Amino acid sequence: MTGAPARFQAKRSGGSLAGASRRLEANYIRRHVARKITDDFTFDSMEDEILYTRGALLADPDAADLAPSTDGWMALVDAARAKDRAARAATQDAAALRSIGNRRLDGGCRDFGRDLATDLKNDRSSARWTRFFRSTVDSFIAQPLAAQAAAVLAWASAEDPVLARHSESLTRWARAANDALTATSNTVQVRGTAVVAREQVAEDLTKSRDGLDATLTQRAIERNLPRDYAASFFIQDRKKAKKTAEPTPT
Repeated sequence: MTGAPARFQAKRSGGSLAGASRRLEANYIRRHVARKITDDFTFDSMEDEILYTRGALLADPDAADLAPSTDGWMALVDAARAKDRAARAATQDAAALRSIGNRRLDGGCRDFGRDLATDLKNDRSSARWTRFFRSTVDSFIAQPLAAQAAAVLAWASAEDPVLARHSESLTRWARAANDALTATSNTVQVRGTAVVAREQVAEDLTKSRDGLDATLTQRAIERNLPRDYAASFFIQDRKKAKKTAEPTPT
């Protein structure tokens, strides 16, 4: 393996590089910065980056003492992952509540409509029918869930012998539907918190990796190690390494 360029060995005074060499050293560092971690990385990919870097540090005798600098990295990912999981849980809980509440409320409306139609001998022009349904039950339950739940809750003030048999169940599921819609609205804040956490962990990891990269590059210069020494502690961008496979000759 070749050492660092000779110009990095020259003009040291008290262990410091001269001005010209210092500028060259800075350029050397900038060319070998670890790739940026962005918020579109999966948490597994972030963890892979951390595990690889930590493993490489521990395996290299010239860098093993730097491994403790990565001790807090995985905790950053864990915290962001927990917020992401909480947001996904809240979203799915709300979706489940909305789905079950909607299905149960639709079923209750159909049951009520069927019994009311039977009581009215299918006279859908009756004032008793139009008091609850403008036309068919199916068209009533096809409206947005919030409007359907509001209409059902408004029936509470109506006095009707058929409605009385269904009132408790209808009220229960209309309220459940409203609660589900409220839960859905509340997920916006939780999901926003998760997005910010993901952005923050990406930024924090990138800064920490850049600092480690600079330290490794400086060490490579000081110990006459290969020019690409620092880069070997970070997973290289796989996108750049991909090539389109050539067709197999036939």
